[in-house]
Amino acid sequence: MDTGSIRTILITDCGSTTTKARLFEKLDSWRFTVAGESPTTVEEPSCDVTIGLRNSFKDLCRKANRDFLDSLCELKPKVDLFLSTSSAGGGLQVVVFGATQRFSAKSATEAALLSGAIVLKSYCFDEGLEREEVIRELKELRPDIIVVSGGFEGGSIRFPLSICELIAAADPQPRFQTDLKMPVILAVNSAAISNLMPILQDKFLVYTCENPRPSLDRERLEPLVNLIHELFIEHVMSQAPGYPKLLEVVDKPVEPTPLAAGRMVQLWGEKLNTSVLCVDIGGATTDIFTYIPGDIVRRTVSANYGMSYSIPYVLKDAAENGLGIVFSPEEKTALYNKMLRPTILPVSFSRLRLEHKLAKAALKLSLQHHLQIISKKGKKWQENESFKPNIVIGSGGVLSHCPFNEYAAEMLIDGFSLRGIVELFTDKVFLLPHLGLLGAYYPELALEIFQNDCLNSVGVLVSPEEVILKRFREELAEVVVNNTYSFTLKKGFRYMAKLPEVIQKIVVKPRFGVFLKSKIFQPQYTMHKIIILDGKV
Repeated sequence: MDTGSIRTILITDCGSTTTKARLFEKLDSWRFTVAGESPTTVEEPSCDVTIGLRNSFKDLCRKANRDFLDSLCELKPKVDLFLSTSSAGGGLQVVVFGATQRFSAKSATEAALLSGAIVLKSYCFDEGLEREEVIRELKELRPDIIVVSGGFEGGSIRFPLSICELIAAADPQPRFQTDLKMPVILAVNSAAISNLMPILQDKFLVYTCENPRPSLDRERLEPLVNLIHELFIEHVMSQAPGYPKLLEVVDKPVEPTPLAAGRMVQLWGEKLNTSVLCVDIGGATTDIFTYIPGDIVRRTVSANYGMSYSIPYVLKDAAENGLGIVFSPEEKTALYNKMLRPTILPVSFSRLRLEHKLAKAALKLSLQHHLQIISKKGKKWQENESFKPNIVIGSGGVLSHCPFNEYAAEMLIDGFSLRGIVELFTDKVFLLPHLGLLGAYYPELALEIFQNDCLNSVGVLVSPEEVILKRFREELAEVVVNNTYSFTLKKGFRYMAKLPEVIQKIVVKPRFGVFLKSKIFQPQYTMHKIIILDGKV
């Protein structure tokens, strides 16, 4: 990594509700120094994202007691490097068409999600498409990009041909401007391309891409992911209110917020060569990222699970899925009031804990949804197929702003049903997308700041993965930390201990019938001082 003469970096994230500016400076080492925030202004009445951007700059200057604004152009801050991510105006919105749910639609949907998009709808030809209904929905959805996938290489062209005829009949218009053509990506059996182009090229901007599912046992998502991202910059960002002015002043291309966040998860997982689970829980949606060594990061967005706007869906699905999380009528009333006034913070301890309870349900549902999508078996997720991470990172207001580490750890442990020995963190200042974008150009610098200023340790979890003897005695295991501190892991109890020194080594001595994959553990992150002993199995 060579940052040369770069001493100051400003990165903004234009979110759906808030524009977040973060300043990074080279002191003794690279550090995050100041944050500025302002409401996003991409929608009515402002309809110009740069107004909120400029206000976030002014907030940052006020807090830093320094002037970073150029007198000639207030959108061009006086820093060495200016970058930005965005999910404003609903972010990148995609509709996917596939021949079959298990193969082409599944691969195209995952590619769209990995590119940072929200998949508004995934249509599958093998599930039957009601022509009139699909045409009506396409006109109402008005996506930014349509992706057509289907047909193994050398196979039938009937499915993509029928899909393209349906899209041409619907003739959906772009979301921001009706005088520009909508991009359509043909990621299909290459033999079908010549037959499909005449159907679409008069009404749409048609792009071809390598088939993401060329055969039953092969999947290659990267070309489609890259093309969707390129079209996001060329067509979506250039049409959104105020974004052309932003594109002129940034030093590198703007990226979708989830794409940048996923890159940071992958960088961290690759550096440590370990499995990572990361969640970003918002008011309307919850993003889940998973990384397994040797694979790409996998991302899904649960559009109906969040902490304010999506409360009715969380309550409904929590009851129907038997999560074991029950809300009383009084609690439901309080949560519905939260939905109506999403910006109001909890005014009492009981309301705070109610939000934590809601977060656990949203996390459980979101992880189930995530595992259903990324499952290569194409069947409903089962508990014994659960992803078992070694590192878990929680982001989003309810986790990042949690006043006590104990409660943040509780939400992650119960929300994801964590077992084994797991390192737990929160993203304390919402830096994941900022650093993920920086990591595209300076990965070592991004990792340095990520470890020093982004991660907040909430502890190391020690919990049995399995207890065979259900009527076992109270003591499940002896846990020794740093060869000095000895604890007893008790059945049915969870407790947290803060040590006077960082955790360097954990040795677990399980009793007969108690199983853990790792009995000797050395944390990847060398700043943990909290150990969480969980015997609730």
